[in-house]
Amino acid sequence: MSEGKIVVGIDIGTSKIVTLIAKVDEEVNVLGVSESPANGVRKGQIVDIDEAVLSINNSLEAAERMAAIQPRILLLQSVAVISNHKIHAESWQLLVRRRNNPQMIWPA
Repeated sequence: MSEGKIVVGIDIGTSKIVTLIAKVDEEVNVLGVSESPANGVRKGQIVDIDEAVLSINNSLEAAERMAAIQPRILLLQSVAVISNHKIHAESWQLLVRRRNNPQMIWPA
């Protein structure tokens, strides 16, 4: 495969968290995918941040194992938050450098 960008998508839902890792060049090649329970999330809202973080990390780590890759920097982005069948126009970005202790390096 030629050089391409590695992208990570994480969908945080009410019942499950799905992570997808892909390599994008001329095509999109899925390298890893995982699904784990969304502990700490109720009705589309994070109600227990520690449980939610653990669930996200579990999903991310499982996808990384399947892909045999560990992205060092993640750009986390939310364009809209949907709860109670309403779309809230909230938008944010966060750049996180991953090491033993994840570190925020750039808020938007």
